[in-house]
Amino acid sequence: MARKGSGIETLDHIRGKRLAFGPMLAPTGYLAEYDLMLSAGINPEHDLGTYSIPSGSFKHEKLIYGVLHGKYDVAAAPVLDLETMAREGKISADDFVILAQSKPIPYCTFAVAKGTDPALVKKVKDALLALKPGDTAEVDGERLKVLKAAWIDGYEDLLDSDYDLIREMAKRVNMPPYQTY
Repeated sequence: MARKGSGIETLDHIRGKRLAFGPMLAPTGYLAEYDLMLSAGINPEHDLGTYSIPSGSFKHEKLIYGVLHGKYDVAAAPVLDLETMAREGKISADDFVILAQSKPIPYCTFAVAKGTDPALVKKVKDALLALKPGDTAEVDGERLKVLKAAWIDGYEDLLDSDYDLIREMAKRVNMPPYQTY
């Protein structure tokens, strides 16, 4: 995304510009965007002026504010974060231009370490899949709607093959565990 009025209207306009990515291992803040650039014939290592990854937490908010206030020309962040910040009144989505979007990929996922007790896996999985929009939990004395607090509508059971899109992106972007030197 870029700031509206910056003259950056298409993905091709990012050549020579300052770009900020979200967390490096984040599929929706680095991997998908890097892959989009490569697919468009833009090599971030050679075609951008500079790129960086801000430190600390709230990286996606930092990226969006950074574009808004001119620290970066372009940011690689999930549109979900832009929409959430606009809904919360922190920014106006009309101040930004979305240059490109990736295909939807699994987001906010849970995985299981090898050797985990299958009964525990089933119990946690069943609990996550059973969550409904009205379900609440008490956190620090406040009753919160669980799914709303997590910014999601619910969970669904995914197959291993549902992650093939991410694996293919990681191969093209040369990220672990597919990285070659």
